[in-house]
Amino acid sequence: MTNNLPFVIFCKKCKDIICDSFNLITLNKEYMIFDQLSVVLRVNNENAIKTPLNNIQEILIDCKYDNLYCSCNNYIGIKMISANKHFNGYSDHYLIFNDYIKSYGLGKNHNVGVKTHQEIVEDIEKLKLVVSDLFKTIKK
Repeated sequence: MTNNLPFVIFCKKCKDIICDSFNLITLNKEYMIFDQLSVVLRVNNENAIKTPLNNIQEILIDCKYDNLYCSCNNYIGIKMISANKHFNGYSDHYLIFNDYIKSYGLGKNHNVGVKTHQEIVEDIEKLKLVVSDLFKTIKK
């Protein structure tokens, strides 16, 4: 991610907003994990993933999940029901696949890059130090 602006995720097909960065848990090149979505999506519990990404299917072995569809019936990801070791702690979370969505950075028209949750936490810690130093300077 090149900046710290908030962003929204929307369906590639119909442009309906699905979620925003305030509920983002983690992301990588293939998917983003959210703890909640902005809209109610159609759920299909067939437990056969629709993504062409074979490595995603491999890491979802032993997971139970429901497939998620936008209101336009575009497949966008899965809702984890129970997780394996790879997705430990992400039960009842949403994996939204980057192939089926687009992102819009609020305040700027660009696609959001990849940044891990840990990198975001580190950035916040750096900002806390700067704010603390400014506060100490002002208080003197």
